[in-house]
Amino acid sequence: MAEPIISPDGEWMWTGGEWIPTPPSGKPVSQNHDITNAEVLGKISQSSEGGDNNNQQINLQDVNVHKEVKQTTISEGASSQELKVSDTVIMGDLTQDTTIIEQGPTNASSAINLKDSVISGDINISQNVQVNSIRDIVSALKEIGITKESYGKSMDSETEKAAVEIVSHLSDYNHEITSLSIEEAMSIVSASSLAGDFQSSKSILNDVLNGNIQSSETWDFVFSKACLGEIELMLGNMEEANNILFSALQDAKELNDSFLIVYSTLPVMRLMMTSGEFEQALEVGQNALDLSIRENDFDSQALLLNSLGAIYHVQGNLELANQYFEKSLKLMLMHKDIDLDPVIYRNLGILAYDFEDNIDKSVNLLSKAYQLYFSNSNELGMIDVNNSLGRIFMEQGDFENGFAKFTTAYELGKQIGVIEIIATCSMNLGTCCFRQNNFDLAERYYREAIDEFRKLDHFGLIQTHFSLAELEKAKNNLLMAKTHFLNALEEANKRNASQLESEILVELAMIAEQQNNLSEQRMYNERAVEIWIQNEQPIPQWYIDNGY
Repeated sequence: MAEPIISPDGEWMWTGGEWIPTPPSGKPVSQNHDITNAEVLGKISQSSEGGDNNNQQINLQDVNVHKEVKQTTISEGASSQELKVSDTVIMGDLTQDTTIIEQGPTNASSAINLKDSVISGDINISQNVQVNSIRDIVSALKEIGITKESYGKSMDSETEKAAVEIVSHLSDYNHEITSLSIEEAMSIVSASSLAGDFQSSKSILNDVLNGNIQSSETWDFVFSKACLGEIELMLGNMEEANNILFSALQDAKELNDSFLIVYSTLPVMRLMMTSGEFEQALEVGQNALDLSIRENDFDSQALLLNSLGAIYHVQGNLELANQYFEKSLKLMLMHKDIDLDPVIYRNLGILAYDFEDNIDKSVNLLSKAYQLYFSNSNELGMIDVNNSLGRIFMEQGDFENGFAKFTTAYELGKQIGVIEIIATCSMNLGTCCFRQNNFDLAERYYREAIDEFRKLDHFGLIQTHFSLAELEKAKNNLLMAKTHFLNALEEANKRNASQLESEILVELAMIAEQQNNLSEQRMYNERAVEIWIQNEQPIPQWYIDNGY
């Protein structure tokens, strides 16, 4: 197979949705870059899917969607170095046929009437929701199964669309929210989050934490705090997320509630990964895993094993990552109520490519993940898989399809407005353009990625500046290349990323040599050697031969 996507410094490798260090076996250096997956630490819950009989009247809760898969097949004449995909593999282009759905009114003030019209194979639902108060909104959400427990879970596409329509009326009745119970308020939070209205979710959660929405249960308070912290993290408000999430985790530990501990731990792990604190994330995750094992909480075990596997993947320990993913999958298969299928299949699909060099296995696993994400309208997951498939196409030299997949991911990311995802997708598009020598467009995407990562003070700033430096080198603009390498060095130093720091120093020394600045060249080389010695890493022979 073609070599995996490697950053210009040789240190980081693209996994389809995240940056991982190059594995110990060593991979050739290439001009490819990828960034951390926004969803990998999140819990994915799937709703069951029904049959495909047309023109059948059913209850709203039993909506069945028939999916017609448009399959992408690569030419049978492709060489062994090219992507070969079975005609049963889904590459991401799906259309839907639907049944006609009707649900009569449940009470005088809240009537829901859903009728489907199929236009060019896509679902176009006209919904009329009659509401006269905040209570009608709550009743309508209850009718379609949206409750406090729905928060953070994926719903089938029809339920999700209904929820979005219902909460579209929320702004007219915001003043009535404080009259709700905690359970009622959290059902609206669940629906608002499904609709992408995180500001409304934040407002309601803050009402809970400020005592404006009363609850006699400390559990509800801590759960609301964890939800708010997760939303702040998603929106890129890192300082707020840090304060809230660690407070929620501490509260959960004081309650000795295993569910709350795990629920708070997962976004804390993601927060640490965003800052490059991988060892700390492993420690926090392992502590939560030990607790879930003692409590025989198989759902939490599966989630945490998957999350820990993701961190080992980022660290370049692909064998250990594979073991954790396989354990997570085994638990999922043993306990059918664990709805983690898509994220596990996605991770195993990436490892099949990075660890096993098995393209067919990788594409099939990624396609299985895509099917599950699509069936539940999970945009985050669909973005992830599109990025991964884009990577595979690009690695096979199919830049057109690679760019198309990255563009699909980018546009979805723009729609949901999650900063880390926008930055990731911008980075991927920049990489694809860079590899085609389209420097102007590559620079535009890289600079967009920097702007987005800067909002998060994200670890990805190191690699993005490195990428721009490599771009300027390719244009023979050494002055700008040096500027970006220095920016990357500053970010690496701030995060104690010593290995990356040494790689950047080597690049700076090479530029100094080209500029005939021998004193500066020696200074950078000496600093690189110091880092190698401190980290007990072997010193390249060239440095020994030249007296370093």
